[in-house]
Amino acid sequence: MSAGSEIFEGGDTAVIFDEGFAYVGVSAQRVGVHGFDAYPQGLRAWDPERYESLHIQDDSLSYGIFTRVAQAFATGRPRAPIDPLGGLEVRTLLAIGGSQSASRRVTYINAVQPVERVFGGFVAFTWFGSGSSLDDPSPIDLNAGGLAALARYPTRIRDDLDVPVIVVNSECETLSCAPVRQPDTDRFRFWEVAGAPHGPRLHMERIAGKMKRDGASLPGEFDWDSLGPVPWAPVLDAAIAHLQAWSKGGPPPPSQPLIELEGEPLRIGRDADGNARGGVRVPEQQVTLSRNIGAFEEPGAAGLMGSWSPLAVEVLRARYRDQAEFITQFESAARAAVAGGVLRPRDAADSIERAKERAQDSPETRNLLRGRP
Repeated sequence: MSAGSEIFEGGDTAVIFDEGFAYVGVSAQRVGVHGFDAYPQGLRAWDPERYESLHIQDDSLSYGIFTRVAQAFATGRPRAPIDPLGGLEVRTLLAIGGSQSASRRVTYINAVQPVERVFGGFVAFTWFGSGSSLDDPSPIDLNAGGLAALARYPTRIRDDLDVPVIVVNSECETLSCAPVRQPDTDRFRFWEVAGAPHGPRLHMERIAGKMKRDGASLPGEFDWDSLGPVPWAPVLDAAIAHLQAWSKGGPPPPSQPLIELEGEPLRIGRDADGNARGGVRVPEQQVTLSRNIGAFEEPGAAGLMGSWSPLAVEVLRARYRDQAEFITQFESAARAAVAGGVLRPRDAADSIERAKERAQDSPETRNLLRGRP
Protein backbone atom coordinates (compact mmCIF):
# COMPACT_ATOMS: atom_id res chain seq x y z
CA MET A 1 0.00 0.00 0.00
CA SER A 2 2.84 2.39 0.81
CA ALA A 3 4.13 1.81 -2.73
CA GLY A 4 0.99 3.45 -4.12
CA SER A 5 -0.65 0.25 -5.34
CA GLU A 6 -1.79 -3.14 -4.13
CA ILE A 7 0.77 -5.87 -3.52
CA PHE A 8 -1.40 -8.71 -2.13
CA GLU A 9 1.39 -10.37 -0.21
CA GLY A 10 1.07 -14.03 0.65
CA GLY A 11 -1.37 -15.08 -2.03
CA ASP A 12 1.16 -17.01 -4.10
CA THR A 13 3.40 -18.55 -1.45
CA ALA A 14 3.79 -22.27 -0.91
CA VAL A 15 1.61 -22.46 2.20
CA ILE A 16 -1.45 -21.21 0.31
CA PHE A 17 -1.21 -24.05 -2.20
CA ASP A 18 0.07 -26.76 0.14
CA GLU A 19 -2.62 -26.26 2.80
CA GLY A 20 -5.60 -25.85 0.46
CA PHE A 21 -6.37 -22.22 1.25
CA ALA A 22 -8.48 -19.96 -0.90
CA TYR A 23 -6.84 -16.53 -0.92
CA VAL A 24 -8.90 -13.34 -1.28
CA GLY A 25 -7.16 -9.99 -1.77
CA VAL A 26 -9.22 -7.09 -0.42
CA SER A 27 -8.73 -3.50 -1.61
CA ALA A 28 -10.15 -1.71 1.40
CA GLN A 29 -8.06 1.47 1.42
CA ARG A 30 -8.18 4.44 -0.90
CA VAL A 31 -4.58 4.17 -2.15
CA GLY A 32 -5.12 0.61 -3.38
CA VAL A 33 -7.96 1.75 -5.63
CA HIS A 34 -6.90 5.31 -6.52
CA GLY A 35 -3.14 5.41 -5.87
CA PHE A 36 -1.48 8.59 -4.68
CA ASP A 37 -2.36 11.80 -6.51
CA ALA A 38 1.24 12.15 -7.71
CA TYR A 39 1.63 8.42 -8.38
CA PRO A 40 -1.72 6.95 -9.54
CA GLN A 41 -1.01 3.22 -9.75
CA GLY A 42 -4.17 2.01 -8.05
CA LEU A 43 -6.58 -0.52 -9.52
CA ARG A 44 -8.50 2.14 -11.45
CA ALA A 45 -5.38 3.18 -13.36
CA TRP A 46 -4.13 -0.37 -13.80
CA ASP A 47 -7.30 -1.69 -15.47
CA PRO A 48 -9.83 1.11 -16.09
CA GLU A 49 -12.22 -1.13 -17.99
CA ARG A 50 -12.62 -3.41 -15.01
CA TYR A 51 -12.08 -1.12 -12.01
CA GLU A 52 -12.91 2.46 -13.00
CA SER A 53 -16.29 2.29 -11.24
CA LEU A 54 -14.62 1.61 -7.87
CA HIS A 55 -14.41 4.49 -5.44
CA ILE A 56 -13.25 4.73 -1.83
CA GLN A 57 -13.80 8.18 -0.40
CA ASP A 58 -11.37 7.81 2.51
CA ASP A 59 -9.64 5.28 4.70
CA SER A 60 -12.11 5.48 7.56
CA LEU A 61 -14.32 3.23 5.41
CA SER A 62 -11.74 0.44 5.26
CA TYR A 63 -13.02 -1.50 8.28
CA GLY A 64 -16.55 -1.76 6.94
CA ILE A 65 -15.33 -2.67 3.45
CA PHE A 66 -13.12 -5.41 4.86
CA THR A 67 -16.00 -6.86 6.87
CA ARG A 68 -18.47 -6.86 3.99
CA VAL A 69 -16.02 -8.52 1.60
CA ALA A 70 -15.27 -11.19 4.20
CA GLN A 71 -18.98 -11.87 4.69
CA ALA A 72 -19.31 -12.44 0.94
CA PHE A 73 -16.96 -15.45 1.33
CA ALA A 74 -17.98 -16.76 4.75
CA THR A 75 -20.01 -19.79 5.69
CA GLY A 76 -23.64 -18.91 5.08
CA ARG A 77 -22.77 -16.42 2.33
CA PRO A 78 -25.32 -15.74 -0.41
CA ARG A 79 -24.85 -18.24 -3.26
CA ALA A 80 -26.84 -16.24 -5.83
CA PRO A 81 -26.63 -14.58 -8.22
CA ILE A 82 -22.88 -15.32 -8.00
CA ASP A 83 -20.92 -17.45 -5.56
CA PRO A 84 -17.32 -16.13 -5.66
CA LEU A 85 -16.01 -19.49 -4.44
CA GLY A 86 -17.96 -21.60 -6.89
CA GLY A 87 -19.58 -23.78 -4.24
CA LEU A 88 -16.50 -24.42 -2.08
CA GLU A 89 -17.27 -24.91 1.59
CA VAL A 90 -15.51 -22.48 3.91
CA ARG A 91 -14.41 -23.85 7.28
CA THR A 92 -12.99 -20.64 8.71
CA LEU A 93 -11.85 -17.19 7.62
CA LEU A 94 -8.38 -15.97 8.58
CA ALA A 95 -7.38 -12.32 8.14
CA ILE A 96 -3.81 -11.24 7.41
CA GLY A 97 -2.28 -7.84 6.80
CA GLY A 98 1.22 -6.42 6.69
CA SER A 99 3.03 -3.14 7.24
CA GLN A 100 0.57 -0.21 7.30
CA SER A 101 -2.25 -2.68 6.60
CA ALA A 102 -1.16 -4.49 9.77
CA SER A 103 -1.96 -1.35 11.76
CA ARG A 104 -5.50 -1.47 10.35
CA ARG A 105 -5.68 -5.17 11.08
CA VAL A 106 -4.80 -4.52 14.72
CA THR A 107 -7.48 -1.84 15.02
CA TYR A 108 -9.90 -4.27 13.39
CA ILE A 109 -8.94 -6.95 15.94
CA ASN A 110 -9.47 -4.59 18.85
CA ALA A 111 -12.58 -2.69 17.76
CA VAL A 112 -14.44 -4.57 15.02
CA GLN A 113 -13.91 -8.30 15.53
CA PRO A 114 -15.61 -8.33 18.98
CA VAL A 115 -18.71 -6.88 17.33
CA GLU A 116 -18.81 -8.54 13.91
CA ARG A 117 -17.11 -11.88 14.79
CA VAL A 118 -16.39 -12.65 11.14
CA PHE A 119 -12.89 -14.11 11.42
CA GLY A 120 -11.51 -17.19 13.11
CA GLY A 121 -7.96 -15.89 13.50
CA PHE A 122 -5.55 -13.11 12.54
CA VAL A 123 -1.98 -12.55 11.41
CA ALA A 124 -0.43 -9.09 11.57
CA PHE A 125 3.05 -9.01 10.02
CA THR A 126 5.83 -6.44 9.76
CA TRP A 127 3.76 -4.37 12.20
CA PHE A 128 5.17 -1.19 13.75
CA GLY A 129 3.27 -1.50 17.02
CA SER A 130 0.62 1.03 16.06
CA GLY A 131 -3.07 0.83 15.44
CA SER A 132 -4.85 3.07 12.93
CA SER A 133 -7.49 5.65 13.67
CA LEU A 134 -11.08 4.54 13.21
CA ASP A 135 -12.11 7.86 11.72
CA ASP A 136 -9.01 9.55 10.27
CA PRO A 137 -9.64 9.71 6.50
CA SER A 138 -6.01 10.36 5.52
CA PRO A 139 -3.88 7.73 3.77
CA ILE A 140 -0.31 7.17 4.97
CA ASP A 141 2.38 8.54 2.67
CA LEU A 142 5.87 7.61 3.87
CA ASN A 143 7.45 10.26 1.68
CA ALA A 144 5.50 12.88 3.58
CA GLY A 145 5.57 11.55 7.14
CA GLY A 146 8.55 9.20 7.16
CA LEU A 147 8.63 5.97 9.14
CA ALA A 148 7.15 7.75 12.16
CA ALA A 149 3.84 7.74 10.28
CA LEU A 150 3.71 3.96 10.76
CA ALA A 151 3.98 4.21 14.55
CA ARG A 152 1.71 7.12 15.46
CA TYR A 153 -0.66 5.27 17.79
CA PRO A 154 1.16 2.73 20.03
CA THR A 155 -1.33 -0.07 20.55
CA ARG A 156 -1.55 -3.36 22.42
CA ILE A 157 -3.71 -6.18 21.12
CA ARG A 158 -6.62 -6.92 23.42
CA ASP A 159 -6.23 -10.06 25.51
CA ASP A 160 -9.87 -11.08 25.81
CA LEU A 161 -10.42 -12.35 22.24
CA ASP A 162 -11.85 -15.79 21.63
CA VAL A 163 -9.84 -16.24 18.40
CA PRO A 164 -6.05 -16.57 18.03
CA VAL A 165 -3.69 -13.82 16.87
CA ILE A 166 -0.06 -14.10 15.79
CA VAL A 167 2.31 -11.23 14.99
CA VAL A 168 5.28 -11.92 12.69
CA ASN A 169 7.77 -9.06 12.58
CA SER A 170 11.15 -8.36 11.08
CA GLU A 171 13.98 -6.77 13.05
CA CYS A 172 13.00 -3.46 11.45
CA GLU A 173 9.91 -3.08 13.64
CA THR A 174 11.52 -4.18 16.92
CA LEU A 175 12.17 -0.82 18.53
CA SER A 176 8.82 0.68 17.56
CA CYS A 177 7.09 -2.38 19.04
CA ALA A 178 9.13 -2.35 22.24
CA PRO A 179 6.61 -0.18 24.18
CA VAL A 180 3.70 -2.48 23.31
CA ARG A 181 5.31 -5.90 23.64
CA GLN A 182 3.01 -8.28 25.46
CA PRO A 183 3.45 -11.86 26.67
CA ASP A 184 2.26 -14.91 24.78
CA THR A 185 -1.02 -16.45 25.91
CA ASP A 186 -3.22 -19.31 24.79
CA ARG A 187 -4.60 -16.89 22.15
CA PHE A 188 -1.53 -14.78 21.26
CA ARG A 189 1.95 -15.25 19.80
CA PHE A 190 4.60 -12.65 18.97
CA TRP A 191 7.53 -13.57 16.68
CA GLU A 192 10.43 -11.35 15.58
CA VAL A 193 12.84 -12.46 12.83
CA ALA A 194 16.36 -11.39 13.74
CA GLY A 195 18.41 -9.82 10.94
CA ALA A 196 15.48 -9.35 8.57
CA PRO A 197 14.67 -5.86 7.27
CA HIS A 198 11.15 -4.78 6.39
CA GLY A 199 12.02 -5.20 2.70
CA PRO A 200 14.60 -8.00 2.29
CA ARG A 201 15.80 -9.05 -1.12
CA LEU A 202 13.61 -12.16 -1.39
CA HIS A 203 10.51 -10.15 -0.56
CA MET A 204 11.30 -7.26 -2.88
CA GLU A 205 12.14 -9.58 -5.77
CA ARG A 206 8.75 -11.26 -5.38
CA ILE A 207 6.97 -7.92 -5.29
CA ALA A 208 8.91 -6.54 -8.27
CA GLY A 209 8.17 -9.66 -10.31
CA LYS A 210 4.44 -9.38 -9.69
CA MET A 211 4.36 -5.66 -10.39
CA LYS A 212 6.31 -6.09 -13.62
CA ARG A 213 3.95 -8.86 -14.66
CA ASP A 214 0.99 -6.57 -14.02
CA GLY A 215 2.45 -3.52 -15.77
CA ALA A 216 3.08 -1.56 -12.56
CA SER A 217 6.39 -0.48 -11.08
CA LEU A 218 7.99 0.17 -7.72
CA PRO A 219 8.48 3.84 -6.85
CA GLY A 220 12.18 4.50 -7.34
CA GLU A 221 15.09 2.26 -8.25
CA PHE A 222 16.72 -0.40 -6.08
CA ASP A 223 20.26 -1.68 -5.89
CA TRP A 224 19.26 -5.32 -5.55
CA ASP A 225 22.66 -6.39 -4.23
CA SER A 226 22.29 -3.95 -1.34
CA LEU A 227 19.05 -5.53 -0.07
CA GLY A 228 19.28 -7.71 3.02
CA PRO A 229 19.71 -11.49 2.63
CA VAL A 230 17.62 -12.49 5.69
CA PRO A 231 13.94 -13.10 4.81
CA TRP A 232 10.86 -13.08 7.00
CA ALA A 233 8.31 -14.33 4.42
CA PRO A 234 9.03 -18.06 5.03
CA VAL A 235 8.33 -17.49 8.73
CA LEU A 236 5.01 -15.89 7.78
CA ASP A 237 4.21 -19.06 5.81
CA ALA A 238 4.80 -21.12 8.93
CA ALA A 239 2.63 -18.77 11.00
CA ILE A 240 -0.29 -19.03 8.57
CA ALA A 241 -0.15 -22.82 8.68
CA HIS A 242 -0.02 -22.75 12.50
CA LEU A 243 -2.93 -20.31 12.67
CA GLN A 244 -5.16 -22.52 10.55
CA ALA A 245 -4.66 -25.48 12.90
CA TRP A 246 -4.81 -23.27 16.00
CA SER A 247 -8.10 -21.69 14.94
CA LYS A 248 -9.65 -25.16 14.65
CA GLY A 249 -8.70 -26.15 18.19
CA GLY A 250 -5.19 -27.41 17.52
CA PRO A 251 -2.14 -26.52 19.60
CA PRO A 252 -0.80 -22.97 19.56
CA PRO A 253 2.42 -22.23 17.68
CA PRO A 254 5.60 -22.52 19.75
CA SER A 255 6.63 -19.41 21.61
CA GLN A 256 9.85 -17.83 20.33
CA PRO A 257 12.50 -15.71 22.04
CA LEU A 258 12.24 -11.98 21.42
CA ILE A 259 15.06 -9.93 19.95
CA GLU A 260 17.12 -8.69 22.88
CA LEU A 261 16.98 -5.02 23.85
CA GLU A 262 19.38 -3.09 26.05
CA GLY A 263 20.42 0.38 27.15
CA GLU A 264 18.69 3.70 27.58
CA PRO A 265 17.41 4.74 25.16
CA LEU A 266 16.62 1.20 24.07
CA ARG A 267 18.68 -0.35 21.32
CA ILE A 268 18.95 -3.84 19.87
CA GLY A 269 21.48 -6.04 21.66
CA ARG A 270 24.10 -7.29 19.21
CA ASP A 271 26.71 -10.02 19.16
CA ALA A 272 30.37 -9.78 18.13
CA ASP A 273 29.37 -9.82 14.44
CA GLY A 274 27.01 -6.88 14.96
CA ASN A 275 23.95 -9.11 14.50
CA ALA A 276 20.90 -9.04 16.76
CA ARG A 277 20.78 -11.46 19.66
CA GLY A 278 17.63 -13.49 20.23
CA GLY A 279 14.56 -13.59 18.01
CA VAL A 280 13.50 -16.18 15.46
CA ARG A 281 16.69 -17.50 13.85
CA VAL A 282 16.18 -18.42 10.21
CA PRO A 283 19.23 -20.21 8.74
CA GLU A 284 20.29 -17.09 6.79
CA GLN A 285 20.90 -15.44 10.19
CA GLN A 286 21.96 -18.42 12.26
CA VAL A 287 24.65 -19.49 9.75
CA THR A 288 25.41 -16.12 8.28
CA LEU A 289 28.04 -14.67 5.98
CA SER A 290 27.25 -11.08 6.85
CA ARG A 291 26.36 -8.43 9.37
CA ASN A 292 22.61 -7.95 8.91
CA ILE A 293 20.92 -4.81 10.21
CA GLY A 294 17.15 -4.75 10.04
CA ALA A 295 16.67 -1.01 9.79
CA PHE A 296 18.56 2.23 9.56
CA GLU A 297 17.52 5.83 9.94
CA GLU A 298 16.46 7.29 6.60
CA PRO A 299 13.20 9.01 5.72
CA GLY A 300 10.50 7.29 3.72
CA ALA A 301 10.72 3.80 2.34
CA ALA A 302 14.55 3.78 2.30
CA GLY A 303 14.61 3.19 6.04
CA LEU A 304 12.72 -0.06 5.56
CA MET A 305 15.48 -1.79 3.62
CA GLY A 306 18.08 -2.21 6.33
CA SER A 307 21.69 -2.86 5.42
CA TRP A 308 24.22 -5.67 5.32
CA SER A 309 27.96 -6.07 4.94
CA PRO A 310 30.18 -9.17 4.59
CA LEU A 311 31.90 -10.49 7.67
CA ALA A 312 35.66 -10.21 7.83
CA VAL A 313 37.69 -12.81 5.95
CA GLU A 314 39.31 -14.14 9.10
CA VAL A 315 35.92 -14.57 10.78
CA LEU A 316 34.54 -16.59 7.89
CA ARG A 317 37.66 -18.74 7.63
CA ALA A 318 37.51 -19.54 11.32
CA ARG A 319 33.83 -20.43 11.11
CA TYR A 320 33.53 -22.29 7.80
CA ARG A 321 36.38 -24.43 6.51
CA ASP A 322 35.09 -24.36 2.95
CA GLN A 323 31.85 -24.15 0.98
CA ALA A 324 30.89 -27.68 1.93
CA GLU A 325 31.23 -26.88 5.63
CA PHE A 326 29.12 -23.72 5.23
CA ILE A 327 26.34 -25.66 3.49
CA THR A 328 26.47 -28.45 6.08
CA GLN A 329 25.98 -25.94 8.90
CA PHE A 330 23.27 -24.13 6.93
CA GLU A 331 21.34 -27.36 6.33
CA SER A 332 21.54 -28.18 10.03
CA ALA A 333 20.16 -24.73 10.92
CA ALA A 334 17.33 -25.16 8.39
CA ARG A 335 16.37 -28.50 9.93
CA ALA A 336 16.39 -26.91 13.38
CA ALA A 337 14.10 -24.12 12.17
CA VAL A 338 11.66 -26.70 10.76
CA ALA A 339 11.74 -28.64 14.03
CA GLY A 340 11.18 -25.40 15.93
CA GLY A 341 8.06 -24.61 13.90
CA VAL A 342 9.28 -21.41 12.23
CA LEU A 343 10.01 -22.87 8.78
CA ARG A 344 8.07 -25.27 6.63
CA PRO A 345 10.01 -28.06 4.86
CA ARG A 346 9.47 -26.59 1.39
CA ASP A 347 10.67 -23.14 2.49
CA ALA A 348 13.67 -24.73 4.22
CA ALA A 349 14.63 -26.53 1.01
CA ASP A 350 14.33 -23.28 -0.93
CA SER A 351 16.54 -21.45 1.58
CA ILE A 352 19.21 -24.14 1.22
CA GLU A 353 19.21 -23.71 -2.55
CA ARG A 354 19.58 -19.94 -2.17
CA ALA A 355 22.48 -20.48 0.25
CA LYS A 356 24.26 -22.69 -2.26
CA GLU A 357 23.86 -20.03 -4.94
CA ARG A 358 25.11 -17.32 -2.61
CA ALA A 359 28.16 -19.34 -1.59
CA GLN A 360 29.02 -19.88 -5.24
CA ASP A 361 28.22 -16.47 -6.65
CA SER A 362 28.48 -13.72 -4.05
CA PRO A 363 31.66 -11.64 -4.03
CA GLU A 364 32.31 -12.14 -0.31
CA THR A 365 32.44 -15.95 -0.61
CA ARG A 366 33.30 -16.77 -4.22
CA ASN A 367 36.96 -17.35 -3.41
CA LEU A 368 36.92 -17.54 0.37
CA LEU A 369 34.82 -20.65 0.81
CA ARG A 370 36.30 -22.73 -1.98
CA GLY A 371 38.97 -23.81 0.43
CA ARG A 372 41.76 -22.38 2.47
CA PRO A 373 44.59 -20.77 0.51
